[in-house]
Amino acid sequence: MKTRKKKKKSPFLRVLKIVLLVMLLLVLGVGGFVFWKIYPELNRIRQTAINTFTNMNESDFKRMSDTEVFDSAGSRIGVISAGHYVYDSLDNISEYIQKAYVDQEDRRFYSHHGVDFMAMTRALLSYVKHRGKVTQGASTITQQVIKNTYLSQERTLERKLTEIIIAPELEKRFGKKKILEFYCNGNYYANGCYGGEAPSKYY
Repeated sequence: MKTRKKKKKSPFLRVLKIVLLVMLLLVLGVGGFVFWKIYPELNRIRQTAINTFTNMNESDFKRMSDTEVFDSAGSRIGVISAGHYVYDSLDNISEYIQKAYVDQEDRRFYSHHGVDFMAMTRALLSYVKHRGKVTQGASTITQQVIKNTYLSQERTLERKLTEIIIAPELEKRFGKKKILEFYCNGNYYANGCYGGEAPSKYY
């Protein structure tokens, strides 16, 4: 009766298994270390974002107007300037201005939920292609409103992550129309002029 010969395992397969095992251990080790190091920071950023959108209200997005001073007879005797600023509802802001902002700053404004992941992917690819040089932004109008109201102008990963967490919450609370209104009223046109009405009167 013939006995079956055991097939010898190929040395190549043995080496390949060892290499794959080492690579898996490295990935798990590096991933675990990164998670252990980064998780507390991510948790802090998340908590900052939660505190921000929990306490936000509409008045946060409005600047101080000029203070008018009156005498006891009710006559105006002076103005303490806070810059040229008048807050307008979106219905009073030209549709041409609204469309220009959307076309220039955030063409997918009406289709995303605060964060445009397609634009972020495009910006990331451009960043890699140009060897670490920022050639295009990925911030939506919603993110810009958040940055201008609550955060700094620094280009940091922390600021970007905070924007990404807050943006969907801002859209849920206020909606597109109100966010565009905040944006239009918050833009600066030099000489202390903000919004749409004040610069149109000044210039």
